[in-house]
Amino acid sequence: MKALKTINIALAGSLLLTSFDAFAGVVSSAADWTLSESGDQCLISTNNNTFGDDNNPFPNQSNINFSIIKYKNKPDMPVELMVQFVSNNNSSKSATVSVSGTTLALPDLDGRKSNFWAIPKNLSNLIQQIKGGRDITVKGVGGRRSEDLKLSTRGFNDMLKAMESRCNSGTSLVNAEFESVFLANVADSIDPTRIDSTKTQQLRSIYYAAYKAAFNVSNASVDLAKLLAKYQPYIDELALNRSQAKQIEETDLPATRNTLANAKQQQVDATAEIARINGQIPGLTAKIQVSQKAYDEARAILTPLEPEYNRITENLSSAQTTLREAQSRLSYIETRLRDGAQQISSLDSEARNIEYRLPQKRSDLDRARSILRDAQSRRANFNVSWERESRLRNHYEYSRLQSDRQNMTNSLRQAEMDLQRVRSERDRIARDLQQCRSGMIGF
Repeated sequence: MKALKTINIALAGSLLLTSFDAFAGVVSSAADWTLSESGDQCLISTNNNTFGDDNNPFPNQSNINFSIIKYKNKPDMPVELMVQFVSNNNSSKSATVSVSGTTLALPDLDGRKSNFWAIPKNLSNLIQQIKGGRDITVKGVGGRRSEDLKLSTRGFNDMLKAMESRCNSGTSLVNAEFESVFLANVADSIDPTRIDSTKTQQLRSIYYAAYKAAFNVSNASVDLAKLLAKYQPYIDELALNRSQAKQIEETDLPATRNTLANAKQQQVDATAEIARINGQIPGLTAKIQVSQKAYDEARAILTPLEPEYNRITENLSSAQTTLREAQSRLSYIETRLRDGAQQISSLDSEARNIEYRLPQKRSDLDRARSILRDAQSRRANFNVSWERESRLRNHYEYSRLQSDRQNMTNSLRQAEMDLQRVRSERDRIARDLQQCRSGMIGF
C-alpha cells in the first residue's frame, strides 16, 4: 500500500505540474478556450480572465485553472477534468463543477488544497452540457466561504474538436460505455469533502487501471470476434466432429463392440469346429482310402460291363420315350373316355326319358285304338261310308287322333332307333376302353 501511495502521489504531481505549470505549447485557441500540448499530453483550458462571480466578474486572473487533460493518442488512457486554485484564500477543502444540474465532485488530490481532481461520475454528460452552451459553475467547498465562479463556454466546442482530432485520433474523449459501468453503484451526489487525498489518489489509480483494463477487454473482444469469424468454420467443423464422435461413442462404437464380441465368439466357435473337424480328418481320410480302393475294385468289375450298360441305357431311354408317348396317348384316351362317359350319361338320360314317356305314349295309342274300335263298331251299325264321311268331315277329334297316332308311331320308331344307336355307341366305347387297357398292360 505504501508503494502504491507513493506511485499515485508521483503520478498526480507530475501530471499536475505538466497541466498547470508547464503547458506552454499553445497549439490553437478560440474565444475563451485554448488547446495546449506538452510532450505526450494535451489540454484544453479557459483563459484566466473568463472567471468571476456575480459581484466580481473579473477577479484575480491567477486564481483558478480549469482544464480537461488527455494523453496524446493513447486510447488506453482516460480523459480527466482538473481544477487548480492558485490562491485558495477561503481554504476550500475541495471543489465542485456544475453545468445545468449535472455536478461533478472534485476532492483534494495532493493534500495541498490547491489541486482538485474530478471523480469521473457523469463526466460525459457534463461535457455534453458544456457543448450545448450551458453555463459552467466552479465552487470551492469545505472552506470558510463557498464561492460560485462562472466560466464562459465560448470556443469550447472548437477546442474540443481540435483536441479530439489532434490528440485522440478523431474519436470522442469520453468513453460513455465505460463510464456507465465504472462507479455505477455510486450515487450521483458525492460529497468531495469526505474524500481525503489518499483515497483520491487510490481512486484515480483505480480509474486508470480500470480504463486500461476496459480498453484491453474491448480490444480483446474485437480480436476475439475476428478470431471467431476466422475460425468459425473450424469451430463448426469441430462441433460436427464432436457430434459425430458422440454418435460413434454412444451408438456406433457399442454396436461395433457387440459385433466384435460376436465375431470373436464366432471365431472361438469356428476354431473349436475346425479342431473337431481336424480330429476327424485322419479317420475320414482312411475311410476315403478304403472307399477309393472299393471304388477301384468295383470300377474294374464294371468296366467290362459298360457296353452292356450303355445298350441297356439306350433301350431304357427308348422305352421311356415310348412310355411318354403311351402316357400321352393314354391321357388322350382318358380324355375321350371322360367325354364318351359324359355322352353315354347324356344318352342314357335321354333313353330313360324316352322310356319314361313310352308307356304314356303306348297308353295313348291303346286309347286311340279303343276309340278306333269303338268307331269301327259304330261303323258296322251305320252306313259306314256315309257316316264316316259325314262325321269325319264334321268331327275334328278324328283328325286329331289320326295325327296323334301317326306322330306317336313315328316318335316310338325314332325312340327305338335312338335307343339302339346309343347302345351300339356304348358297346363300341366299352370295347375301345378294353383294348386301350389291354395295350397298356402289354407295355
